[in-house]
Amino acid sequence: MKKLHRAASFLLRMGFPWPGARRDSWSRAGRKALLRRWPAALRPFIWILSATVWPVSSLILSLRVAKRAKTGPRGLWWQCWHAALTRNIPPREFVLYQLHLIGALDKNWTYESETSTLLGQISHSETAALIRDKRAFHDWLSERGMPVVEIIEHLNVPAIIVKPREGRRGDGLVTWTQVDKGLWRSRTACEGGAIQTISSDALLSQLRSSDVIQQRVVEAGLGLDQPAVTRIITTRTEAEAHVLEALVQIPAEGDLTSHRGPFRRVRVETGEVREAGPGQRSLMIGGLRPVMPLEGQILPGWHEILAHLIRAHKALPPPCPLIGWDVIWGSEGPLILEANIGIAFTLVQTDTLEPVCLPEGVL
Repeated sequence: MKKLHRAASFLLRMGFPWPGARRDSWSRAGRKALLRRWPAALRPFIWILSATVWPVSSLILSLRVAKRAKTGPRGLWWQCWHAALTRNIPPREFVLYQLHLIGALDKNWTYESETSTLLGQISHSETAALIRDKRAFHDWLSERGMPVVEIIEHLNVPAIIVKPREGRRGDGLVTWTQVDKGLWRSRTACEGGAIQTISSDALLSQLRSSDVIQQRVVEAGLGLDQPAVTRIITTRTEAEAHVLEALVQIPAEGDLTSHRGPFRRVRVETGEVREAGPGQRSLMIGGLRPVMPLEGQILPGWHEILAHLIRAHKALPPPCPLIGWDVIWGSEGPLILEANIGIAFTLVQTDTLEPVCLPEGVL
């Protein structure tokens, strides 16, 4: 059953087999490489399935977005269908189209052309399995001397973060804080989750019976109330790895993930936090443009952490064209949280109002 589920997921991420009005060649090459992973006898059948299943799944998700954008479903139905058929847009990228619909972007949005989720499916199976297993990947990085957020097995710290061993996007992420001697209180990744208070013994029993990892809460640095999180994207050719893009984000209050809150792109060459781009300058939150106190600063330890990430990317079994690294900036400097091979360029593209393209030779 698990293999069937993975095969179905694999198919949904293949993308539409016709190139359509694409700007870049590597996305077409990505779909072809993905198709080659199926047995030769099945490829014509898979090609036909991807021509029907993927646009339909894109359409369903896009109609859900239309409701949140408070726009009429009929017009968006055609827009989404046309985009899925002609530009092979990954479904979650319609978030940008939603921003355009509600007037959050100050100029017309042209559908971007990234297929990073697709490229994630092309990565070596051993690499994908290693990165997906947060404990195994933590140990792999530690053995190579990488600065990582420590995994702990005890409760002798004031607060811990608990996450599923193979979780993603903040699913199942919970922080536990010691509120009294022997008593711990929980808070889920995003505000609004149920709060629970239990004893130390009950918490330890719960942790040991679940397939989770626990890490200490990193103390804030850079003069902030909570640690900033960076997403650093590295690409890899057959012989070399490079940093493609980077951004820094301050999680919103009550949010343990970096999915909300102000963000800025980081100048890769220097580690300087850049000013907001044209898309961000028009993005209003509560009537105010998002404020980023780090703007103009140089992130400490920038070149050192980039060297670690590039070395780690080069050490993973190829092919592995793209990795999105989550790095937390606390009082001790940058520490690696985790990595992702199926990522989106959404925040980068929201800032620049332009699609992100990979350099030649990545595939």
